Amino acid sequence: MVVRSYPIRVGGPSGPMTHEISWEEVDRRAELPAGTLSSPDKELTSKTKTKRRVGEFEWDSVRRAALLNAPTDIALTVADYIHERNARAWRFEQLTRDTLQMIDKLERVTGARVSLISTGFMQYASRRLIDRREW
Repeated sequence: MVVRSYPIRVGGPSGPMTHEISWEEVDRRAELPAGTLSSPDKELTSKTKTKRRVGEFEWDSVRRAALLNAPTDIALTVADYIHERNARAWRFEQLTRDTLQMIDKLERVTGARVSLISTGFMQYASRRLIDRREW
């Protein structure tokens, strides 16, 4: 099952979002320079180039998805949106404490191991993947 660090929706009334926040807030939380994600040319839809909406992580939605899908593994994407230091992580131990705590909770809520963690999403040329699979 794939889980994004922050849920997104297409701009406008494209679907429910429990608690919408701003891209400026994501920049602030991740300690990114102002405008990294909130600039007009970032986080756009591929077809209409509409700014995507972003919200708080939805634990209830993830819990429900896990109950319906019974995942064996979880892939956590865009961990660098949790904290910019995650973009430089090559190993699990290099992730920030907040990220490790989120992964621990995600494993408890879903009953599945977070086996893949994508980092470096903002730098497409240097996209990274931490692989914790044991098979």
